[in-house]
Amino acid sequence: MDFAILGPLLVRANGHAIPITAPRQRALLAALLLQANQVVSVERLIDQLWGNAPPASARVTLHNHVRRLRRVLRDCPAETRSQLPAVQAQPIVTQTPGYVLQTEPEALDLSRFETLLATARSRASEEPEQALDLFDQAIALWRGAPLADVQAPGLREIVPALEEQRLSAIEERIQVRLDIGRYAAAISELRLLVSEHPWRERLRGQLMHALHAAGRIVEAQAAYQDFRQRVAADLGIEPSANLQQLHGRILTGEPPDGPRRGDRNRAVARLRRLPIPAELPMDSAAFTGRAEQARLLAAELGRTHAQHVGLTAVHGPAGTGKSTLAVHVAHELATLFPDGQLYVDLRGTEANHAPQRPLDVLNRWIGALDPRPSRMFADRYEAAAYFRSLVAGRRLLVVLDNANDVDQVRPLIPARSPTAVVITSRQSMCTLDTVRMRLDRLDEGEAIELLIRLVGKERAVGAPSTAGRIVACCGYLPLAIRAAAARLAARPDESLDDLAEQLADERHRLDVLHQDDLDLRSRLRASYEQLRKQPGGQAAARLFRLLGAVGPAAFDLPDVAELAGVPVAQAARLLGLLRDAELVQRRPDGRCCLPVLVRLFARDL
Repeated sequence: MDFAILGPLLVRANGHAIPITAPRQRALLAALLLQANQVVSVERLIDQLWGNAPPASARVTLHNHVRRLRRVLRDCPAETRSQLPAVQAQPIVTQTPGYVLQTEPEALDLSRFETLLATARSRASEEPEQALDLFDQAIALWRGAPLADVQAPGLREIVPALEEQRLSAIEERIQVRLDIGRYAAAISELRLLVSEHPWRERLRGQLMHALHAAGRIVEAQAAYQDFRQRVAADLGIEPSANLQQLHGRILTGEPPDGPRRGDRNRAVARLRRLPIPAELPMDSAAFTGRAEQARLLAAELGRTHAQHVGLTAVHGPAGTGKSTLAVHVAHELATLFPDGQLYVDLRGTEANHAPQRPLDVLNRWIGALDPRPSRMFADRYEAAAYFRSLVAGRRLLVVLDNANDVDQVRPLIPARSPTAVVITSRQSMCTLDTVRMRLDRLDEGEAIELLIRLVGKERAVGAPSTAGRIVACCGYLPLAIRAAAARLAARPDESLDDLAEQLADERHRLDVLHQDDLDLRSRLRASYEQLRKQPGGQAAARLFRLLGAVGPAAFDLPDVAELAGVPVAQAARLLGLLRDAELVQRRPDGRCCLPVLVRLFARDL
């Protein structure tokens, strides 16, 4: 049984088309095919089919659609069904926590496209003619807009990423043509592509390159001026440095690749042989809320320019989901960074582990990017310099998670590269030239939604007020809510009411909210210990303990000075240290307070 999604959805069995007429069944099949041979949870399928407005009976309706879709695939023509192996005759299998569509890679056009594309890329530098043939085969699999006849809210977001893969493949095929001197064929194709995608800078540069190399200098300059006028008028910006440099070579009569084309081609060939890392950890299937923050972060990371490293820092208190947000958005944008994704947990917010040394991270990344070095670097500055050279010109996505401070982060940032870097930290990284985004607790609706997604709608049905009490006891922090849900998962005989009753006891609430590696207390202790190591930190830590002992009331600067027995000016400095450590929160009325779980931690101290 063959499936095709690079165009209208198509199912064939031994050459016979199997019509899938029901719109919701088509959407369900498309969602399973996009993650073929992977378990897709029921919750994710509901999100993809109905978006933010699922019906109350979504789970039952989904099960009915699965049953009907299985029947359609099972009841294909008899002459076809008799020739199919059992696993192909019914490819949809139930597997906790959802369903998996089992199929061979060659039976799905998207898998064949990706395989052909990977092989073409590997041969582009050494066997360009074979690479062109493979690129042609891969691109020929596209029959139009992907999933053109499938309507589902959660799948619309995936289509642009698929289209991006096709356009990237076309650009790479054109580049091979340019590298071997087939300018005429490239020009005719590029004229059409540039008219269809006028903002795509790489296509514009390839057209300028082809016209220049073919001796059509005036047309090459006109192509640049047209693009320059477009971006200046509509966006108020100039073309990238790469495009400006190419235009400069056109004006001075240099070859399109610059004066050392042979050296450049060897460098390009070397880059194409290097590994492509894919180090991102698993995305959270229950990612909830943060829609606006995710949109803003994606927009910042997507603004990376050819010669400019884009830095974005996500900061905020412990347990607010900074890492979850960064990893989720990184997965969403991974296809925009074809040279790979690097990830490291810098362990700057762990009480039981020392922060990772930049040198150790650099040595590991250098090994992942270029396995040829025969030695490990002993000097951090040498390693950082080699890393910057290695990634220059590569379009990478780098996630520096749980950073301790700026000194730990700075050596890990590329210098001159179309790379996007996202940093998560308790600190705002204010001395870096970075876009800063602060995360705080979820609002009540988002917090309840997260809890329900984690524990399951069946278990939470009829208990909205109890869910509200639970998330309030969790301080609306994603980490605490996940720990609470994990406790329920470990104790299936307990109800939400049981959990709410346990959390109501403030003396043991932090113990209840400790499940395996989901432990808010350890994250808070890391912030506290880091505070104590700073100049003036011991006095600030003493003030923190005192504030925990006086209860949940808000306080102002005179209150702090009286409590600590110090002058107001010194109290202001101590309070500033606590705010920098994200242990004290400033309210809209100007007074300060300890968030509920932070106060319980301080009281325990």
